[in-house]
Amino acid sequence: VVHQNLCLTTSQGEVILAWEDARNGFFNIYTQKVNKAGTLTWGQNGIAVAKAAADQINPCLVADGKGGMYFAWEDHRQADAPKIRMQHLAKNGQRLWESSLQIATAKGNQTNPRLISDKAGGAIIVWEDTRDVLDLTNLYGQRLNSQGQLLWGSAGKALVGENGEQIDTDITADGSGG
Repeated sequence: VVHQNLCLTTSQGEVILAWEDARNGFFNIYTQKVNKAGTLTWGQNGIAVAKAAADQINPCLVADGKGGMYFAWEDHRQADAPKIRMQHLAKNGQRLWESSLQIATAKGNQTNPRLISDKAGGAIIVWEDTRDVLDLTNLYGQRLNSQGQLLWGSAGKALVGENGEQIDTDITADGSGG
């Protein structure tokens, strides 16, 4: 089984890992929590964040402030147009949203997600987006609350929309919830 592209964070003294895992024939995002004693909290094999019969790559995660996590990844259910999807897991690993959430409904490729907490129980995500063929790749963002509501509209907000390639996303908190 192939495991790759590991990312991790800490929450309430525990370490939470996410990775691409090919155990079911596709790369899906799996997660594991390791407590302070070094015990694997979510079973020997971890848990699938959102199983799909398609590749899920480039995972990222951020703590929700309550012991749970927000996860984002690049989802290839539409082979020619990857989309960014998210899931919210509780402290015990239970999925808090019925299904994973697509964070923007626009056409084009959405890739390379990055996440931070909004310090209000939700998350802010940025990604690369090719919806405007004249500008090539631009940077977009979305803010979600803990219920999965898209707070910046169904298409997200353009953050950088200049001519040429806007790539290599990253995000950091401003200390005021932004």
